[in-house]
Amino acid sequence: MPLIISAPGYNKGNRYAGAVELVDLMPTVLDLCGLDIPGSIDGTSLVPVLLGGSSGKTVAVCERLRFGLGNVRYPHTKDANYNFMLHAGPYKYVIH
Repeated sequence: MPLIISAPGYNKGNRYAGAVELVDLMPTVLDLCGLDIPGSIDGTSLVPVLLGGSSGKTVAVCERLRFGLGNVRYPHTKDANYNFMLHAGPYKYVIH
């Protein structure tokens, strides 16, 4: 999935093919704002990626859980399944 980050003062047009996750967005925004990143949160700042470096991650994980009785959170899907994706290198493992 593509992720586009635009921040003043950072190189435009950089492309990064390494692993990143949505949990990386909060620490990235905090880092861009010059705020401390709490050590208790998941995720890694992507500012090094914006500077042409690496995220340091080799694996990305994504999951969706069923919410509430009868899947109340997503009533339009009628899907009560647990979904999980693990992406490592050229491989992707999906459970649906």
